[in-house]
Amino acid sequence: MQQHQSKSVALVIVGLIVAIVVVLAAILFLGKDNGSSSNSATESNTEGTIGLTEEQSTPGSTSSPSPGGLQADGSLDSTYVDGLPPQLSGFLTACSKAQFELQYEDGSSPNRMMDGMQCSGTSGSPFFMQKVDLVNDKEYANEVALRENVSDAVIASDTPTNFAGYSAGPAPTLFIANRESGRVLEVENFFGGDQKAREALQALGYNMADSVG
Repeated sequence: MQQHQSKSVALVIVGLIVAIVVVLAAILFLGKDNGSSSNSATESNTEGTIGLTEEQSTPGSTSSPSPGGLQADGSLDSTYVDGLPPQLSGFLTACSKAQFELQYEDGSSPNRMMDGMQCSGTSGSPFFMQKVDLVNDKEYANEVALRENVSDAVIASDTPTNFAGYSAGPAPTLFIANRESGRVLEVENFFGGDQKAREALQALGYNMADSVG
Protein backbone atom coordinates (compact mmCIF):
# COMPACT_ATOMS: atom_id res chain seq x y z
CA MET A 1 0.00 0.00 0.00
CA GLN A 2 1.44 3.29 -1.04
CA GLN A 3 0.34 6.43 0.71
CA HIS A 4 1.00 9.99 -0.24
CA GLN A 5 0.64 13.18 1.73
CA SER A 6 -0.65 16.26 0.03
CA LYS A 7 0.67 19.47 1.56
CA SER A 8 -0.75 22.97 1.34
CA VAL A 9 1.45 26.03 1.81
CA ALA A 10 0.30 29.46 2.92
CA LEU A 11 0.37 31.80 -0.05
CA VAL A 12 1.06 35.41 0.58
CA ILE A 13 0.98 37.80 -2.31
CA VAL A 14 1.93 41.25 -1.11
CA GLY A 15 0.00 44.08 -2.69
CA LEU A 16 1.91 46.85 -4.33
CA ILE A 17 0.87 50.48 -4.17
CA VAL A 18 2.13 52.60 -7.02
CA ALA A 19 1.50 56.31 -7.12
CA ILE A 20 2.18 58.39 -10.21
CA VAL A 21 1.81 62.12 -9.97
CA VAL A 22 1.51 64.18 -13.14
CA VAL A 23 1.34 67.96 -12.99
CA LEU A 24 0.00 69.80 -16.00
CA ALA A 25 0.26 73.55 -16.14
CA ALA A 26 -1.12 75.89 -18.75
CA ILE A 27 -0.06 79.47 -18.78
CA LEU A 28 -2.31 81.85 -20.65
CA PHE A 29 -0.82 84.68 -22.71
CA LEU A 30 -0.61 88.08 -21.08
CA GLY A 31 -3.55 90.28 -21.85
CA LYS A 32 -6.24 87.50 -21.72
CA ASP A 33 -9.33 88.38 -19.72
CA ASN A 34 -9.38 85.27 -17.59
CA GLY A 35 -5.77 85.65 -16.29
CA SER A 36 -3.73 82.50 -15.69
CA SER A 37 -4.66 79.09 -14.37
CA SER A 38 -3.08 75.67 -13.78
CA ASN A 39 -4.36 72.11 -13.59
CA SER A 40 -2.93 69.17 -11.75
CA ALA A 41 -3.94 65.48 -11.61
CA THR A 42 -2.90 62.55 -9.44
CA GLU A 43 -3.39 58.95 -10.57
CA SER A 44 -3.15 56.06 -8.12
CA ASN A 45 -3.41 52.37 -8.99
CA THR A 46 -3.69 49.85 -6.17
CA GLU A 47 -3.56 46.07 -6.37
CA GLY A 48 -5.19 44.30 -3.41
CA THR A 49 -3.61 41.60 -1.29
CA ILE A 50 -4.51 37.96 -1.77
CA GLY A 51 -3.94 34.98 0.53
CA LEU A 52 -4.14 33.86 4.13
CA THR A 53 -2.54 37.00 5.40
CA GLU A 54 -2.70 40.49 4.01
CA GLU A 55 0.12 42.92 3.95
CA GLN A 56 0.95 46.20 2.28
CA SER A 57 4.35 47.74 1.91
CA THR A 58 5.56 51.14 0.90
CA PRO A 59 9.00 52.14 -0.37
CA GLY A 60 11.52 52.27 2.43
CA SER A 61 9.47 50.14 4.83
CA THR A 62 10.36 46.67 6.13
CA SER A 63 7.44 44.26 6.30
CA SER A 64 9.31 41.11 7.38
CA PRO A 65 12.55 40.22 9.16
CA SER A 66 15.69 40.11 7.06
CA PRO A 67 16.84 36.59 6.19
CA GLY A 68 19.85 37.01 8.46
CA GLY A 69 17.62 37.65 11.47
CA LEU A 70 15.57 34.44 11.61
CA GLN A 71 16.11 32.88 15.02
CA ALA A 72 14.22 30.33 17.09
CA ASP A 73 11.15 32.20 18.38
CA GLY A 74 9.39 29.69 20.63
CA SER A 75 6.64 29.00 18.10
CA LEU A 76 7.59 25.31 17.82
CA ASP A 77 5.22 23.06 19.77
CA SER A 78 7.55 20.48 21.34
CA THR A 79 4.76 17.91 21.03
CA TYR A 80 5.58 17.58 17.35
CA VAL A 81 9.28 16.83 17.84
CA ASP A 82 8.90 14.29 20.64
CA GLY A 83 11.40 11.55 19.86
CA LEU A 84 13.13 13.49 17.08
CA PRO A 85 16.69 14.93 17.29
CA PRO A 86 16.89 17.57 20.08
CA GLN A 87 18.81 19.99 17.85
CA LEU A 88 15.59 20.73 15.99
CA SER A 89 14.36 23.15 18.64
CA GLY A 90 17.16 25.55 17.72
CA PHE A 91 16.81 25.05 13.97
CA LEU A 92 13.12 25.90 13.50
CA THR A 93 11.18 29.17 13.66
CA ALA A 94 7.93 30.78 12.47
CA CYS A 95 6.02 27.54 13.11
CA SER A 96 2.27 27.31 12.62
CA LYS A 97 -0.27 24.52 13.02
CA ALA A 98 -1.03 22.67 9.80
CA GLN A 99 -2.97 19.68 8.52
CA PHE A 100 -1.78 17.26 5.88
CA GLU A 101 -3.90 14.89 3.83
CA LEU A 102 -2.95 11.24 3.88
CA GLN A 103 -3.98 9.72 0.56
CA TYR A 104 -4.53 5.99 0.08
CA GLU A 105 -3.70 5.53 -3.59
CA ASP A 106 -5.04 1.95 -3.67
CA GLY A 107 -8.40 3.07 -2.31
CA SER A 108 -8.15 0.74 0.70
CA SER A 109 -9.28 3.53 3.07
CA PRO A 110 -10.77 7.00 2.75
CA ASN A 111 -8.24 9.82 2.67
CA ARG A 112 -7.89 11.53 6.02
CA MET A 113 -6.20 14.52 7.63
CA MET A 114 -3.13 14.43 9.89
CA ASP A 115 -2.20 17.04 12.50
CA GLY A 116 1.14 18.77 12.25
CA MET A 117 3.10 21.98 11.96
CA GLN A 118 5.00 23.80 9.24
CA CYS A 119 8.12 25.77 10.13
CA SER A 120 10.94 27.72 8.55
CA GLY A 121 14.62 27.16 9.20
CA THR A 122 16.59 29.56 11.39
CA SER A 123 19.57 31.56 10.15
CA GLY A 124 22.71 29.46 10.02
CA SER A 125 20.81 26.20 10.43
CA PRO A 126 20.79 23.42 7.81
CA PHE A 127 17.13 24.28 7.17
CA PHE A 128 17.62 28.01 6.47
CA MET A 129 15.26 29.19 3.70
CA GLN A 130 13.51 25.79 3.71
CA LYS A 131 9.99 24.77 4.67
CA VAL A 132 9.94 21.99 7.27
CA ASP A 133 6.87 19.80 7.76
CA LEU A 134 6.21 18.04 11.08
CA VAL A 135 3.52 15.35 11.33
CA ASN A 136 2.13 13.51 14.35
CA ASP A 137 0.73 10.24 13.01
CA LYS A 138 1.96 6.70 13.73
CA GLU A 139 0.55 5.20 10.57
CA TYR A 140 2.35 7.75 8.44
CA ALA A 141 5.58 7.33 10.39
CA ASN A 142 5.50 3.61 9.57
CA GLU A 143 4.64 4.35 5.96
CA VAL A 144 7.67 6.65 5.60
CA ALA A 145 9.95 3.84 6.73
CA LEU A 146 8.30 1.29 4.43
CA ARG A 147 8.36 3.65 1.46
CA GLU A 148 11.96 4.77 1.77
CA ASN A 149 13.36 1.32 2.56
CA VAL A 150 12.31 0.09 -0.88
CA SER A 151 13.43 3.24 -2.70
CA ASP A 152 16.87 4.53 -3.68
CA ALA A 153 17.05 6.60 -0.50
CA VAL A 154 20.26 7.10 1.47
CA ILE A 155 19.53 5.77 4.97
CA ALA A 156 21.45 7.33 7.86
CA SER A 157 19.63 5.45 10.64
CA ASP A 158 17.16 2.56 10.64
CA THR A 159 15.69 1.79 14.05
CA PRO A 160 12.08 1.85 15.29
CA THR A 161 12.69 5.16 17.08
CA ASN A 162 15.05 6.77 14.59
CA PHE A 163 14.60 6.24 10.87
CA ALA A 164 16.36 8.97 8.89
CA GLY A 165 17.83 9.73 5.50
CA TYR A 166 17.06 11.43 2.23
CA SER A 167 15.81 10.44 -1.19
CA ALA A 168 18.44 10.59 -3.89
CA GLY A 169 18.33 13.14 -6.70
CA PRO A 170 18.81 16.83 -7.49
CA ALA A 171 15.84 17.82 -5.27
CA PRO A 172 15.85 15.23 -2.48
CA THR A 173 13.37 14.88 0.36
CA LEU A 174 14.96 14.70 3.81
CA PHE A 175 13.03 12.60 6.32
CA ILE A 176 13.17 11.55 9.96
CA ALA A 177 10.55 9.23 11.45
CA ASN A 178 10.07 7.88 14.96
CA ARG A 179 7.71 4.94 14.48
CA GLU A 180 7.08 4.57 18.22
CA SER A 181 6.09 8.17 18.93
CA GLY A 182 4.57 8.70 15.48
CA ARG A 183 6.55 11.88 14.81
CA VAL A 184 7.76 12.65 11.30
CA LEU A 185 9.90 15.44 9.87
CA GLU A 186 10.03 15.98 6.12
CA VAL A 187 11.71 18.64 4.00
CA GLU A 188 10.72 18.33 0.37
CA ASN A 189 12.87 19.62 -2.49
CA PHE A 190 15.86 20.15 -0.22
CA PHE A 191 17.97 23.07 -1.48
CA GLY A 192 21.49 22.13 -2.47
CA GLY A 193 20.82 18.51 -3.41
CA ASP A 194 22.46 15.44 -1.93
CA GLN A 195 25.43 17.22 -0.37
CA LYS A 196 23.34 19.72 1.60
CA ALA A 197 20.98 16.95 2.71
CA ARG A 198 23.94 14.98 4.06
CA GLU A 199 25.24 18.07 5.87
CA ALA A 200 21.81 18.64 7.43
CA LEU A 201 21.67 15.10 8.80
CA GLN A 202 25.22 15.44 10.14
CA ALA A 203 24.19 18.63 11.94
CA LEU A 204 21.38 16.63 13.56
CA GLY A 205 23.86 14.09 14.93
CA TYR A 206 23.83 11.39 12.26
CA ASN A 207 27.07 9.71 11.17
CA MET A 208 26.81 9.82 7.40
CA ALA A 209 29.94 7.72 7.05
CA ASP A 210 27.75 4.77 8.11
CA SER A 211 24.87 5.66 5.80
CA VAL A 212 23.49 3.08 3.40
CA GLY A 213 22.46 3.84 -0.16
